[in-house]
Amino acid sequence: MISKSIFDYIFLGTIIRFLQDATIESPVITEGGILVNLRWFFASLDSLNLHVTKRAAMELETFKNELEKKSDIYLKNGGVASIFKLTQDEAKQISKLVTDLRNTFEAETQGIFAYVTTDKRYDVKKLSENISSLLAPSTFNSLPEISQYDFAEAGKCIVYERPTAASFHILRATEAVLKLYYKNFFRVSIINKTWGQLTNDLTNKNHGKIPNKIIVNHLDNIRSSFRNPTQHPEKIYDINECQDLLGVCIDVVNRMIKEINKKTT
Repeated sequence: MISKSIFDYIFLGTIIRFLQDATIESPVITEGGILVNLRWFFASLDSLNLHVTKRAAMELETFKNELEKKSDIYLKNGGVASIFKLTQDEAKQISKLVTDLRNTFEAETQGIFAYVTTDKRYDVKKLSENISSLLAPSTFNSLPEISQYDFAEAGKCIVYERPTAASFHILRATEAVLKLYYKNFFRVSIINKTWGQLTNDLTNKNHGKIPNKIIVNHLDNIRSSFRNPTQHPEKIYDINECQDLLGVCIDVVNRMIKEINKKTT
């Protein structure tokens, strides 16, 4: 899946209309003139992956190349850009070429579907492309690699309204940070230790470095309220529950990373 603005298709449509309407009064080499629009046209075909229309546009591309050569000669001979216009034959030719291409363009784009994201409680752009900005500054870079991956995937799942999948990613990301946090207080293996065992050990630690009780309480609440129910097949999240979970987990992850970094400085 690739991200494309709907405006890119609208913009291409305006270019096609502009070129179809070319006349002997159409400027060729001024800003917004025929040549600029022809270049935009072919750049848009490439960026939008409209390969069929691009292949059908070979004759138009030849026309563009010839017009560019003619324009270069005109300017080298001291011509004034603002008065360089299409000839009558050129205007008819470009209008016909683009009109013929429009049918191909319309046929090809009928097979392209845009899925429009709806507003979420978090900025959609941040969820899909910059999840790190939702955490405290520098926190994301301190996360284990698996947590970074899972938070990024969770953001995309929320954008595309797959809240149960997002919740799995959020909880897995948080559990990886919990294990990192645990290692700041215990020098024992965490292999096969469950979330409950980890928080139980943290709760009962009463000597040496003592974990922050607020953090541990948050973690245990996430375990009982979210993590454990999520393991059951019948649990299905809606988009609001999922965003609630993201907020809770971002808060506790920020707190854990802040304490971890404090103890390592």
